[in-house]
Amino acid sequence: MPIDRTAPISREAITLVQAAVKDFPPPLYKEDGRKNRFIMKVNQQFKELVALTLRVPDLVTWSELCGIRLSLERTIPKHYPGERGAQLRAAIAECQRRVEELLAGGQSSTPAQDEGPAAPQPPALTQPPATSTPLRVTAAGGAADPHTANSRVRPPGLLESTAQTIILPGGREIIFDCPAMVELVKLTERVAQTDYSVLITGETGTGKDLIAQLLHQRSDRAREPFKVVNCAAIHGNLLESELFGHRRGAFTGAVRDNPGLLAEVGEGTLFLDEIGEMDPRLQAKLLRVLQAHKYRPVGGNNGELDFNGRIVSATNQDLTLAMKEGRFRPDLFYRLNEINLETPPLRQRGADLRRLITKIFRDINPPGGWELSPSAAQLLHEHSFPGNIRELETVLKRAFLKATLSDPKKRAEITREHIEFFGGLQSKSAATRTQ
Repeated sequence: MPIDRTAPISREAITLVQAAVKDFPPPLYKEDGRKNRFIMKVNQQFKELVALTLRVPDLVTWSELCGIRLSLERTIPKHYPGERGAQLRAAIAECQRRVEELLAGGQSSTPAQDEGPAAPQPPALTQPPATSTPLRVTAAGGAADPHTANSRVRPPGLLESTAQTIILPGGREIIFDCPAMVELVKLTERVAQTDYSVLITGETGTGKDLIAQLLHQRSDRAREPFKVVNCAAIHGNLLESELFGHRRGAFTGAVRDNPGLLAEVGEGTLFLDEIGEMDPRLQAKLLRVLQAHKYRPVGGNNGELDFNGRIVSATNQDLTLAMKEGRFRPDLFYRLNEINLETPPLRQRGADLRRLITKIFRDINPPGGWELSPSAAQLLHEHSFPGNIRELETVLKRAFLKATLSDPKKRAEITREHIEFFGGLQSKSAATRTQ
């Protein structure tokens, strides 16, 4: 009988996974900073395997277990020498063999003895996520078509079974059901395994910061800091001090040393948002960081410091035009743009719009609940949303307030009359013609 590699593993099989890894001793740590990062990754994989089986056992699949095994087999020989590593490889291999037998022979519904009542059975993921990161990937249940008679767009719990969501640390979500977003997430996860500099481009409000955070969390640097600075929000001199740090007395008001973000990020990821707004003088200093992995704090006279992190940047500007106009250094552009990730505009994410609406209303959390009429849903689908997700959030919040103006606690029944766009309705077809 062929094995369905995307089928949820039974709770009986999950118990085998836990028995294989939960009592195994942690790896031996070394003081070498760069090697230590990879050793930590091995230890992290053990913990996450156990955590997955405890939190979402019905979504752990044979393919995921196989992926963990292959990843561990590449790293175990380096960090678990001798008999210790051999025992671990044997335990994981035996666990996978028995899971394979269980799947080939049919799903077992026997609950684990020590885990309490079995959780409800959600549908299997159509694209099993990688499990070597601390992110949670969820799939949601099916929903009726909003364009059929008597249908409504409903709160969470009534979503497409093929829909996928990545929940980042802090609770922010990446919804990726449309082909463009699926490809972007796949490419991001692939690039995350490299140390290339990444430039994320896209219109305002398309979630470039979410992709930057995903890139960090899917990388070997996930346990290191993720620092963010908006280059448009800080004046040039202050931005220089914020990034590179300064020594006491370097300028008026510098009463103590400031390490700066380049030092604080360590081996983590520094995200430079709105990189196109950076002062040309600072661009030259940033180029030095990318080329030599070294920098000098403001007022520093004791040599350069090492930078061991990764730089990810983002912009909604056309940097090729900025280079022609002399506002952006070409040499810095090519260093930053070793890999380009482009976030699609909302008008190209038709398959995601319905779920984004549900998420926004879930965040609003109306006390009386909410529903969206088919005509209102159709109007939202017709609009091109030049402000993208940020505009969608504003439009829905305003519609919610209008719908509950007479009674804030009543059910928010949002109709076409409650929907108002900045500058009026802009159709997707018109937006496409002007591009």
